[in-house]
Amino acid sequence: RPLACRSHVFEFFDDGGKARRPWQLELNQTYSVAITTGGGLYRYRLGDRVRVDGFLGDVPSLQFIGREDNVSDYFGEKLSEDFVGDVIRSVSSRLDHPPRFAMLALDDDPARPAYVLYIEADGDLPDSLPHTLERELCANPHYELCTRLGQLGNVRVIRIADNGFDAYAGRLSAMGMRMGDIKPTPLSNHSGWDRYFST
Repeated sequence: RPLACRSHVFEFFDDGGKARRPWQLELNQTYSVAITTGGGLYRYRLGDRVRVDGFLGDVPSLQFIGREDNVSDYFGEKLSEDFVGDVIRSVSSRLDHPPRFAMLALDDDPARPAYVLYIEADGDLPDSLPHTLERELCANPHYELCTRLGQLGNVRVIRIADNGFDAYAGRLSAMGMRMGDIKPTPLSNHSGWDRYFST
């Protein structure tokens, strides 16, 4: 996924807020993106977070990892899309096959609200997956506190039979989003996904 470096002027902001040009990016680092276009859009912050996963010559190859403003915070758990994406990539690396679709979202059952990982993947999912996922999510102290206080139950895993992204996109489209604006996300702020995915 090399950057379209001849189409617009891109700037990338590191976690310290320093602006970098494309040729100054570093492998495996994460940045926020700003764009300047020939049509007059000047230093517009897209709100996207990307990770450099390689180079084509001097042109960085970018992986979209989430939105800067996507934070799930129902009980004070403050789960960010960046953090959840890293957790999902970490647990997915232990699977026999990479998932075709994986997304964390709250199951807002009033009796016991808890996060659910909806995952579509080939092969068997290890019985230890929920435990591993919970341990990694608890690296976020706000999430760990919410589970320790009983505000959130332990994370669950629900396997999607097929067409996970299509179901995800279909719901968001029905809510008014344009299909061109819908991107896969590791974290959703909407609940009730079990009614949309085939399991």
